[in-house]
Amino acid sequence: MSATGFEVLLTVDQGIQHQQNLHAAGVAVVVMFGPSNQLSDLVPLVPNVLTALGTVKPGDVVEIRA
Repeated sequence: MSATGFEVLLTVDQGIQHQQNLHAAGVAVVVMFGPSNQLSDLVPLVPNVLTALGTVKPGDVVEIRA
């Protein structure tokens, strides 16, 4: 992914770190854990996501929880 210009993958896929070799992808991953994947449940997580985006490095996996 980094070869195509991506630096961070933002996802709600809570199993991604067990399914993919994220270090080989060369990007940071931010995983949002809300009560559901409904937008109304994820919006409150956005401030913490924005904070994480300012500090993550390639290969990091950050979990943002409600």
